[in-house]
Amino acid sequence: MRAISSVVGCAFWLVAGSTYAIRHQQQAANLAPAEVVGNVAATLSTADEIISSHDYDKELINDMRDQMREMGENFVDTVCTKAPEDSNCRQMVALYADRCEMYGCLQIDNVNYPVDEEYQPLSLPNPYQLDAAFTLFKNSASNPAKNGLKGQWMRFRNGKKHGDYHRFLIGLLAKGVTRKDGATDLEFLVNK
Repeated sequence: MRAISSVVGCAFWLVAGSTYAIRHQQQAANLAPAEVVGNVAATLSTADEIISSHDYDKELINDMRDQMREMGENFVDTVCTKAPEDSNCRQMVALYADRCEMYGCLQIDNVNYPVDEEYQPLSLPNPYQLDAAFTLFKNSASNPAKNGLKGQWMRFRNGKKHGDYHRFLIGLLAKGVTRKDGATDLEFLVNK
């Protein structure tokens, strides 16, 4: 009788232990985030790309801001030398300079076209502010052509689609595309 009770007791402990192991495994799977269950390498690659892009934008903005400070009061004059006298170039570039001083060098105001019409479906970057942004980038430390070491390898660093100039343009587009109130999906797609 004693042997039977010990066999039954051992069998009970085996069943209870294996049931606990199965239940524990199910709970551990339930607690895991849904994104990690999939392809971890792809998730980490995407996260790394986003973080490196954000770091590059931050470095670019700091370099452009430093270049604007170095140019000082001559910055507006440099950008507006070829602008017509009756244009609002000085006002727009001064507005951009104030924004750039507050770390908004990649944000450019939009101008709606056609200018004289009531219906203005096309929204393009302000040409004077865009020229100011290109002037700052061209003269900043982020421009690989100004750096002796980076200049030689700028075409081969990350491929032609991921060069510094391309990343500057993508940064301008990412910060400048905003959806206006009342814009249809087609108008937003065209502006994008």
